[in-house]
Amino acid sequence: MKPIDDKPQNKKFKIKKEYLFIVIVFVLVAVLFLSNSLLSKDLFSSSKNKSLDYATTIENKLVNLLSNVDGVGKVKVMVTVDGSASEVVLKEIEEKVENGIKTRTESVVLVGGKPYVLSTENPKINGVCVVCEGADVLGVQVKIIEILTTSLKLDANCVRIIKMK
Repeated sequence: MKPIDDKPQNKKFKIKKEYLFIVIVFVLVAVLFLSNSLLSKDLFSSSKNKSLDYATTIENKLVNLLSNVDGVGKVKVMVTVDGSASEVVLKEIEEKVENGIKTRTESVVLVGGKPYVLSTENPKINGVCVVCEGADVLGVQVKIIEILTTSLKLDANCVRIIKMK
């Protein structure tokens, strides 16, 4: 009767191993999904911050430039951008033909655990609003419009100039 008692105990142990294996696989999959979602949130917030930094940098440059124009006086600038900054990352592409079926896989090349960035594309500038002391003088308005349309490659209808109070 001892051999009969040994088999049920071994069966119970094997069942426990199977459950343990399923739990481990489930935990690994959950960790993978969580890390990917956290990574994508970090990338989104970082690109959003880069867009804000880009707009702020342009605003500061324009304030410095326009404040040196005769007749402008005190000046404040607001730049609106469309979308967010995006990074072009290096990807490794592998194509296979198996049984007449072509498959293509892309994977991001990582360096030090981070994607290798080839370039950064800044967001498109939608418009610029300038508030300045000399906005009531037509000649000053024309100078500001020429500067903004030339330096930012904007249409004149994307520029607004308002007199400062």
